[in-house]
Amino acid sequence: AEHRFICESNKDMRHIAYTLYGTDGIRYYGDVCKRDHAKTLRVHLYCFGAPCQPWCQGGQNKGPIDDRAIVILYCLVYILLRRPTAVLCENAITFLTKWAHVRERIVRLIEKFGYRVNFKTLATSDYGPQQNRKRWYLVAVRADSLISPFAFPEPTAPTPWNEMYDGDDVYRPQPKGTKTELANLRWGSREVEKRKLDLSTQTVFLDVHTSECWRNLMVDMSPTLTAPRCSTGGF
Repeated sequence: AEHRFICESNKDMRHIAYTLYGTDGIRYYGDVCKRDHAKTLRVHLYCFGAPCQPWCQGGQNKGPIDDRAIVILYCLVYILLRRPTAVLCENAITFLTKWAHVRERIVRLIEKFGYRVNFKTLATSDYGPQQNRKRWYLVAVRADSLISPFAFPEPTAPTPWNEMYDGDDVYRPQPKGTKTELANLRWGSREVEKRKLDLSTQTVFLDVHTSECWRNLMVDMSPTLTAPRCSTGGF
């Protein structure tokens, strides 16, 4: 498969895309709301993940009244105008609960565009990388291109973290850290002792930049990799 274009307004996430996919033969767009969809390249598989903040607790769960929620509409416009063979969308799992009515509107629209739609909650940790990330996935295939019914893949064997990173390539806080960083490190040390964790055999993840209400320490499972964590190196 060849990547034709990538649309990302966050500079840190765009840098990751440059590193992963390069720049040769790929068109990079910034704000999807300013993109001319009628002139955007047509692709066989269109993947989009609109900001999840409007649909989750971390973003205050404002839903459609959140300004960022409109991104989904622009993605739907691309599907209508350019009619890719298949569509893959991911977002917060609240599309199956609190925002189920919004999900139903999205599904009905895509079906009206001539697609067969399937959706399901999948966990990243069930497919290799041990990251704590359950997400809602939608797969839509244009009806005139569908050869056989779509089925989501079965879980695969987990990939241990010690096989995924260099032990020396970890975040090491400076001696004079921020108050939040130092407070989280002290809390993390106490948790390690309280849980009697063995750091020689277990991989422990501590988000040093999080606020107290979101403080967490995970064993052999990483927190969700978010844009702020990409920019701060905050594990």
